[in-house]
Amino acid sequence: MKGEELGWFRLASHLKMSVGRCQEETTSSQFVMWMEYLNQDVNAFHRENYYWAQIAWIIARVFGGDKNSKVENYILEFKNDGKKKKLTAEQEIKKSKSFWQSLVGLKRKK
Repeated sequence: MKGEELGWFRLASHLKMSVGRCQEETTSSQFVMWMEYLNQDVNAFHRENYYWAQIAWIIARVFGGDKNSKVENYILEFKNDGKKKKLTAEQEIKKSKSFWQSLVGLKRKK
């Protein structure tokens, strides 16, 4: 699957609707903004992440971990390693075309 197709599945899952319905109800510009939001939301503060970090911290302390460690040390962070996949000229053109179409509000063809 291509990245854009996976993006539709990711957005549909987030909005709890089918991919078809999501594609019908979402404009190209909204899709681009949603992808940016979902990419930034990966490391946003979520209460449940802190809860799971506390559990890991307690387990580590019980089984001989560092007694001076902090719960914050057990919160996972997802980082972009900075390595971008090299795109072909055709993929670059398609990406650019999609970007400009979303800016002017053109809808995606079915």
